Amino acid sequence: TDIVVVGIVLGPEAAALYAIPAKLFTLAFGLGSVGTNLLYPALAEHEGAGEDERQRRLLLAGLRGGTAAAVLLALPLLLIPDQLIKGWVGDGYGESSPVLVLLALVLLVHQPIYLVTQFLIARARQRAIARALVLAGVANVILSVILATTVGLWGVALSTLLSDVAVLLYVVPALVAPAASLPVGAFVRSALRPVVPAAVAALLVLVAVARLTEPDTLLELLPLGLGWLVACGVALWRFGFDASERATIGRQLRPPAAPVPEGL
Repeated sequence: TDIVVVGIVLGPEAAALYAIPAKLFTLAFGLGSVGTNLLYPALAEHEGAGEDERQRRLLLAGLRGGTAAAVLLALPLLLIPDQLIKGWVGDGYGESSPVLVLLALVLLVHQPIYLVTQFLIARARQRAIARALVLAGVANVILSVILATTVGLWGVALSTLLSDVAVLLYVVPALVAPAASLPVGAFVRSALRPVVPAAVAALLVLVAVARLTEPDTLLELLPLGLGWLVACGVALWRFGFDASERATIGRQLRPPAAPVPEGL
């Protein structure tokens, strides 16, 4: 809907400028939500079996895992947007960089929303979360039009960010915490733990190395991206999770073993 609003309010040229960061956002969110999609069947299974404690542990581990995936994918969009856009489509798209920065922040906020939505559906609370998401969507469209006409292209991305922040601030204390019988602080701690090690890795790779080398082609960005994956991945796995959470996530992501045929 963002691109539609931009096209209607600001015209096709602005829509093309918005589409570049929007495509990167869509790709990053799709990659980051793979693990969350794999957790939903387990959340529903624990609900059906009445295993509330195991469901709570999986929810918190999934929140950390989702946040870890989000920071891994979002921090490059946040810290080197100009280099990513130039490497992908070339020069002349400077107005797209602020949009990409805001959409990177949207990715960080939207990932936990997506996970807790899966949890609420597993707990048969889909009506409440659907109502909140619909209201937020309507508010986002209205605010997008207002900000597009007042501040320009990046105002549409800002509207999406503000809408998602409002949803997160509402659904966690009002819907998710009561449904999970957990304090809000438990969600905050689980979501923030992966951020610190990822931020340290980002300072080394995406700030120091990227700004020293100034890669601006896909070929030059490739080694930087590989270095980021290794540095951030190691930091997240070692410091973003405790041992029990690493074991829980590993069990959920590991494919089920094939049954052994009888008689062998």
